[in-house]
Amino acid sequence: MTSSRSVRAQARPLASARRDSVPSALAVNTPTSTRGFALDPRSPYTRITEPTGTSCTPPVAMNSPSNAHPELLDSSTLSITFAQFLWRSSPINGTEIATTGRSFMGPLYRGNVDAMKNVRWGIMGAGRIASALVEAVRQVPGGEVVTIGSSSRERAEAFADLHDIPGRHATHEDVARDPNVDIVYVATTNDLHHANTLAALERAKPVLCEKPFALNHRQAKEMVAAARERNVFLMEAMWMRFQPAISRLEAIVRSGRLGEIHSIQANFGFLAGPHPSGRLFDRSLGGGTVMDLGVYVVTFATMLLGAPDRIIATAEMSDEGIDEQAGIVLHHRNGGLSTLSTSFVADSNMEAFVSGSDGHVRVHAPFHHSPTLSIERRGTVVETIDTSYQGSPYRFEVEEVHRCLLKGATESPRMSLDDTLMVMRTLDRIRDRIGLTFPGE
Repeated sequence: MTSSRSVRAQARPLASARRDSVPSALAVNTPTSTRGFALDPRSPYTRITEPTGTSCTPPVAMNSPSNAHPELLDSSTLSITFAQFLWRSSPINGTEIATTGRSFMGPLYRGNVDAMKNVRWGIMGAGRIASALVEAVRQVPGGEVVTIGSSSRERAEAFADLHDIPGRHATHEDVARDPNVDIVYVATTNDLHHANTLAALERAKPVLCEKPFALNHRQAKEMVAAARERNVFLMEAMWMRFQPAISRLEAIVRSGRLGEIHSIQANFGFLAGPHPSGRLFDRSLGGGTVMDLGVYVVTFATMLLGAPDRIIATAEMSDEGIDEQAGIVLHHRNGGLSTLSTSFVADSNMEAFVSGSDGHVRVHAPFHHSPTLSIERRGTVVETIDTSYQGSPYRFEVEEVHRCLLKGATESPRMSLDDTLMVMRTLDRIRDRIGLTFPGE
C-alpha cells in the first residue's frame, strides 16, 4: 500500500502548468522557407492567430556539450567552438529532422496568420555568456541577433564586430528603446539584472534574464510583478531546465519508476585559480558560489522535491566577503533531503544523484547538461540513457522563448516565474545562514 506521502512525491507536477501554458507548433508540416513568427499585426506578442496543440514546450531532443561551465570560456574561443557544431535530431522527432539539420522546435509559421517575421534579439551585456547566446540564437530557425548594448560604445562595437551584429548601443537601456528588438536578453552582471529587466519591461519588451534572476527575492518579486502587470513575457535563463537529460529525468521521477524520492545530491565546483578575480569574486557585482553555482543545484533539487521548509548551510568566506565554497542541506516540505555543494576552490565530480525507494538515477557529469543518465537498482545499472546531441546547449532555452512568444505566453510553463521566485527565496535563506550580503541590501 502506498503512503500518502509517497503519492504526493510521485504525483507532484515537475513543470509548472500555469494559466499561460500554450500550444506547440510541432505538428505543422511547413516548408523551411516559411518559418517565422505568426503574428496578428495589431499586437506583436499578445495576440497570435489560431494556435492549436497542447504545450509551449514539446518533448526535447538530445545533447552533449563538452565544457562543464560554458559561460566561463573565453568569448572568442566559445564563439568559434559553437559555430563549428553540427545539428542532429532527437529520436522523438524522427529521421526527417536528422537529415535536414532542422531543430526539433519545428516550423514556427502556421497557416492562418496575418503576418510573419523572425524573432529579433537585442542583448544587454557583452560578456562570455552573451557570446554563447548569439551562437545559440543563430542555430534556431527564425532567430536573429540585431543589436548589442554594453557599458561603453567601444565594448559594444568590439562585440558587434566579432559576432557580425548590425546594431550597437553605448548603454544597456538603449537596447530596450530599440524599435527593431522583439526580445531583450539580459546578460549583464548579477547586480544589474533587476534594473535592466525593469527597463525593458517598462517598454513592453519581452525579456530573457540570465540566472541568477536577481540579487534577492525582493528584486525578483518586483521584476515578476512588472511583467505580470504589463502582460509581457519574462523568463529566467535557467538553461539547465531545458536540457534533454533533465527532461528525461523529470519524466522518470514523475512516472514513479524510482518510487518515493528520499534523497538528492548535486555538486558544482571548479578550481578558479590561485589569484581569482572578476565578477565571480566581486561582492559588489553579486559574486560568490551560492549565486553563480548554487542557483543550479538549488534549481535541480526544488524542481524535483519542491520548496524546502528547513535549510542548513555553511561556507568558507573570502577576505572580500564572498563565499568561496558552500555546503547546503535542504529538507523539503513534501519530504526528502537534498545535499548540495558549490566551490570555486576545488574541482568536484559535477554529478547528481536522485534516490528513491525503488532505485536511483545517476546524472553523469556535468549534471546540468549531462550526456548520460544511469538508472540503478541495488548497485546494478539496469538502464543507461544516452542524451547526447550536437549544437549549442543554450539553444533549447532559445527555442522555448520562441515558442512562448509565438503563442502569446507571458511565461514559460516549464520554467515558470513562480519556480524562479521559489529558488530566489531559497537562495536568500542560504545567504542569510552563511552571512553573505550585497551592497545596498
